Amino acid sequence: MKSLVTLLVISMTVDAKLGESQRKRGLSPKSVGAIHQEAFAHLGKKYSKEKPSSQIILVEDVANFVSSFCPDGDSSCVSSVHKTSLDQYHSTRVGLDESLYSDDLDSKVKEILDKVYDTIDLVNEHNIDEVVNKLSTIENELEHLKDVDEKSQMIGIASVSVAIESSKLWHSAFIDITHPLHDMIGYFSVEEGGRRRTQLPAFNTSPVSQLIRPDVQAAANFNISGPIDFVRIIAASISASLSGAVVSAPVIMDMGNLNRSNSDAGRGPLRQIIKFFQAALSISGPVSKPLIMDINDP
Repeated sequence: MKSLVTLLVISMTVDAKLGESQRKRGLSPKSVGAIHQEAFAHLGKKYSKEKPSSQIILVEDVANFVSSFCPDGDSSCVSSVHKTSLDQYHSTRVGLDESLYSDDLDSKVKEILDKVYDTIDLVNEHNIDEVVNKLSTIENELEHLKDVDEKSQMIGIASVSVAIESSKLWHSAFIDITHPLHDMIGYFSVEEGGRRRTQLPAFNTSPVSQLIRPDVQAAANFNISGPIDFVRIIAASISASLSGAVVSAPVIMDMGNLNRSNSDAGRGPLRQIIKFFQAALSISGPVSKPLIMDINDP
C-alpha cells in the first residue's frame, strides 16, 4: 500500500510540474490546433521552395519545429518529440493503429468525438464554413461538459481544436492548386521502382476528410494513463497529418498538368498514372476538377 501511495504522489507531482511548464509556454488544449496550423504554415513555406528528398527529412522537419516548444535545455522533451514524431508517422503510414480513441477515454468524450468524425466526413469543396461552425459548436460543448474525467476532456478539446484547423488547412490545400502544400498531397505515394495499386474512392466518402482524419485520430488516441503532454500531442498530430497526406491519403492530380513539361507536371511515376487514367476515362485535354485516387501498399 505504501508503494502504491508513493507512486500516486509521484504521478501527481509529475502532472503538476508538466502542467505548470505547459502553462508558462502558453500551451493548452485549444492551442494545439493553432500550433498545428502554425507548423503547416512553416512547412508549406519550406516545401514550396524545396521539396523534402525523403520521408525521414519530413519527420525531422516536424520534430525540429515542434521541439521548439520544449522548455529551454529540456533534452528529454526534445528526445520524446522526435520519437513521437517518428513513431506516429510510421504508424499512420502503415496503418498499425486504426482505433479512434484511447481505451481509457471517458465515454462522454467519445460520444462527442463521434460527432467530430461524422462532421469532418462531410467536408466537400463548398461547405467548409458550415463544417468549421459545427466543429466550433462541438468544441464549446466539450468545454462545458460536466462530470467528466479532466484528462479526457483535455484530449477531447485538443482533438476538436486540431479538427477545426486541419479542416481549414487541407480543404484549402485540396482545392487550391497554388496552395504551398497542394503538391505535397500524395508526394511519396509512388516511389521510384515501387509497386502500388490504384483504387478510386467510394462515392459516399469525402477525399478531404481522408486528409483530416489522421491528425484528429492521433490527438484523440493519446494515452491518458500518464501526464497530458501537449507538445507530444502536437508532434503526433502533425506527423500523422503529413503521413496521411503525402503517403496514405488520396493523390490529387490536376489533369491540366498534362499540358506542362515533365519537370513541371511532377514526378515520373505519377505522370504515368495520370496518363493511364486519362486514356482509361477517354479524357481529352485539361479538365476542371482534379482526379482523385487512392494509392496504397499492395
